[in-house]
Amino acid sequence: MAVRGGVRVSARWGVRVRAAVAAVVVLTVALALAAVALLWLLQNSLQSAADDAAAARAASLSTHLVSDPLNEIDPTLLATDGHTTVIQVIDAAGRVVLASQDGPAVPLVDAHPGAGRR
Repeated sequence: MAVRGGVRVSARWGVRVRAAVAAVVVLTVALALAAVALLWLLQNSLQSAADDAAAARAASLSTHLVSDPLNEIDPTLLATDGHTTVIQVIDAAGRVVLASQDGPAVPLVDAHPGAGRR
């Protein structure tokens, strides 16, 4: 047996066997790369769909906030689904004035990201 690159190659292996083994290796690598690419594309697609759903929900809620008082906001606008986990409406002072049912009472984002910077 000869050793090439750490792999034992039998001297009795014919050209057909070596070609078949090479084809299997090439196809395995190609399929593994295709699977990784597919998973990456699916992850990006799901993330994009979740971002779009959150942006649409925020736009709808902000439209209602402009035209309706806080106490008249439809509670279904604050309901969460599989894409959105927490909804919060924060006033100019940085206080949570409306939140989804299980939303925390403290803001999850900095309401004044530029405050204190000069």
